[in-house]
Amino acid sequence: MDIELQRHYEDKFEMMSTRGWLDFIEEMTAILETTNQLNTVKNEQELYLAKGEMNILSLIINWKAASEATWRDLNENTN
Repeated sequence: MDIELQRHYEDKFEMMSTRGWLDFIEEMTAILETTNQLNTVKNEQELYLAKGEMNILSLIINWKAASEATWRDLNENTN
């Protein structure tokens, strides 16, 4: 694996192991749970806005797992 790519993932995992990151993910999860309530949606525009917010929040919340999966794939392909 390229040294620069390896450093990129090591830095990312170091950041994701901090208390600040864990707090951030906890807050994003709470926002997602709040956004995921259709009874507050009044019209089609709000529905699409909520859907977009939920997609972005899910992407953030699952970023660590996706990065770990990519890291495993990269390492398996290197060996």
